[in-house]
Amino acid sequence: ANGKVYVGTRGSLSVFGLSTQASVTLTVGKTGTGDGTVTSADGRIACGTSCSASYRGGTTVTLTATPSQGSVFAGWSGCDGVSGTTCTAMLGSGPKSVTATFNLQPGFTLTVSKGGTGSGTVTSSDGGISCGPTCAATAAAYASGTVVTLTASAGGGSTFGGWSGCDGVSGTTCAVTMSSARTVTATFNVQRQQFTLTVSTAGTGSGTVGSSDGLITCPGTCSATYPSGTSVTLTATPASGSTFAGWSSCTGTGPCTVTMSSARTVTATFNVQSQQFTLTVSTAGTGSGTVGSSDGLINCPGTCSATYPSGTSVTLTATPASGSTFAGWSGGCGATNTCTVTLAGNTTVAATFGTAGVSAPVLMWQYGGCLPGPSCDTGWYSSPAVADIDGDGLPDVVWGNYDVVALNGADGSLKWRATSSHRVWPSIAVAALTAGGPLEVIAARASDELTVYDGFGNTVWTRNPFGTGELRTLAVADLESDGRLEILVGRTGGDQSPQLTAFEPDGTVRPGWPVRHSGEPGFGWGLYNQNVVVADMNGDGFKEVFSPTTGHYITAVDRNGNQLPTNAVYNDFTPVGPKVWSQVGVQVDNAVDLRGYADCGVDNRPTFEESAPVVADVDGDGVPELIVVGNIYDCGTGTSLYHMPFILKLDRTRWSGSGFDWTVIPTPEPGSAPRSEDYTVIEQALPNAVVADLDGDGFQEILFPSYDGKVHAYWLDKTEHGSWPYTVPTTGAPGDDFRFASEPVVVDLDNDGHAEVIFTSWPKKASGGVGQLHILDYLGRELSRVDLPAPGLGSSWNGGLGAPTLAHIDGSPDLAVVVGTVASGVVAYKLPNTANARILWGTGRGSYQRAGTAPPVH
Repeated sequence: ANGKVYVGTRGSLSVFGLSTQASVTLTVGKTGTGDGTVTSADGRIACGTSCSASYRGGTTVTLTATPSQGSVFAGWSGCDGVSGTTCTAMLGSGPKSVTATFNLQPGFTLTVSKGGTGSGTVTSSDGGISCGPTCAATAAAYASGTVVTLTASAGGGSTFGGWSGCDGVSGTTCAVTMSSARTVTATFNVQRQQFTLTVSTAGTGSGTVGSSDGLITCPGTCSATYPSGTSVTLTATPASGSTFAGWSSCTGTGPCTVTMSSARTVTATFNVQSQQFTLTVSTAGTGSGTVGSSDGLINCPGTCSATYPSGTSVTLTATPASGSTFAGWSGGCGATNTCTVTLAGNTTVAATFGTAGVSAPVLMWQYGGCLPGPSCDTGWYSSPAVADIDGDGLPDVVWGNYDVVALNGADGSLKWRATSSHRVWPSIAVAALTAGGPLEVIAARASDELTVYDGFGNTVWTRNPFGTGELRTLAVADLESDGRLEILVGRTGGDQSPQLTAFEPDGTVRPGWPVRHSGEPGFGWGLYNQNVVVADMNGDGFKEVFSPTTGHYITAVDRNGNQLPTNAVYNDFTPVGPKVWSQVGVQVDNAVDLRGYADCGVDNRPTFEESAPVVADVDGDGVPELIVVGNIYDCGTGTSLYHMPFILKLDRTRWSGSGFDWTVIPTPEPGSAPRSEDYTVIEQALPNAVVADLDGDGFQEILFPSYDGKVHAYWLDKTEHGSWPYTVPTTGAPGDDFRFASEPVVVDLDNDGHAEVIFTSWPKKASGGVGQLHILDYLGRELSRVDLPAPGLGSSWNGGLGAPTLAHIDGSPDLAVVVGTVASGVVAYKLPNTANARILWGTGRGSYQRAGTAPPVH
């Protein structure tokens, strides 16, 4: 086998010789379902093509099997040794055959489906996949490792949306390598409608317009086509020397976004840039603060100037720092904290800030209330009075709850008490009823009780004006201007009449009185809250009397009780002809006034059941007006909506003048609806109007509390400036979610030309809290707020329902504020640093005569 043969033995040696053995043939065969090649290590066999070779006997041949693509090698037969794909064949003296088995490789399924709203076809490069227009899905089997190339073609009216499940994507082509079962989805969508967006430019200037996608750059490319629903953002860029003025299809000068739902045209306007001017702002004064512009370009200190095109209007707002007040502008902008400047040249504006001169009130003394002592009567809506009623040269504080008390102003000690078991409803009046006579005290109570006391608490006379009802309306006035003051008193009483009468100083009923009888035009259910004002409206020296009531009518009479006529504009409605005030109802809409009746399914109207009217010259033209706040309600459902003031002239028409128009009343702000009108929940907020010039501009503002839990202040332009309205704060304790406020008083405490507003508040009954004494500046910003004394014995809450009173009570130059409370009697607070204060509206109803007019500022 090794090429040597045995010859014989010579002696002890074996003799060999070289063999001359013949060659033998090695044949390689292939079998199985697959294919492959077999090669020998010496290269003589390559099967495939050459599958046999001759070798000398005894030769060892090494063979290697290699499967073709798609096939696998399955094994050898006929080998003398096997290692994987290698076969060792040892050749003897005869031919030898070896067989390699190749089988087809196992296959995997490729599934192709289509998605989306459109249509199209998917085919494979080998033809195995062909999913036509109506085909939803198809599949084909491929050997492992096969790379299949798929191509998507969108149908008419559709677009190709993309592939999922591919190993590689190039546009509409997808490549998949088959290493397992695979699923590929081609998405086709219905092609959206196309619309053209066209851009143009206009104006005296120039510039460019570009789209965010770069398809439009105009001038140049000024249109592009987009699928329906596409949003395109356009940006305008002015050329040097030009300004961008705006779009035809968008507001402002920022980018314009257009959504393509149809063919669109957008024009950008460029104008030649106008002359530029600089606005410079500075601050001055002993205080500090900031000035900002409405466009944000100025915020001084810091950025104190900005440049604007000629003719630009810039609004500046001054904001004082803590401990400072805004005192005014240079350049005639006025006293409010906003100033609008129109640039016609370089302009400088200075804002002056002063040091805040308003200090927090300091408690001086407290008398009475629900405490151990002579009385535990509760106070109500009565405002205190301050006067030297006994002639001893010292101011006295006079107040009523049930009893009427006179107190020493300096320390609150009792001087006298006039007892009664009937509640005092309106504010105590103090006046000299006869010319040169002593001051007297007038009190109106429940159970139809009207009493006049002298300065020492002695009863001068008592009357029962109507026989029944509660006396909740009281005013004192000189009707004839003869030095003798009449006492006007009105009652509640549920449709009982008469409702308003007048007494002479000696207690006799004035001729022509009482008035407001049942059956008369405009007769209502009663007067529930000081519903009378007495004033000389026409300057003839005689007083007129105005009395709103439950309902939407106002009775107006002269000094002798004769009804006052109205303007002829009201003659046309039934009954046709001249009319008096009580025949002309007040509606929200002036046109309904003129029509003479309301459509209660459409129109709203006020009720004046608890409305205390006032008379004032609101615009300073020398002619006074009547101001009354109405509870506006839906007359179809009876639902209260909001409170709002009316301004009326002597002939009953609505006032307009000095550039202001109150023929249409202001529109309420959101949140003006009542928080409650249930006195078992919270005592009612009485919308007593107060008229005063808050900002020092010569025009009067109208203030009133409302049952929305706010104090309102309306300027004659029918808006609330600054921080008005003021929402009465709560503690946030459970149930303490809103509070009501009293009639305010108005005073310029630091004599800076801007008035402060002072009032008291009270909580809901179940909250168990205490009301507060509030001081606001003229723009409704809170300066201080202090708690009233805690409720005394037998009471769970405390507050001040009536207006506070401002007065000098202890001989010092500083003012005091005196408060009548519900459950802690009379309380006095010192107002430090107020020696130069000016009182504009200093007590309930304006004066101690309670007639609804304010004396001259003092």
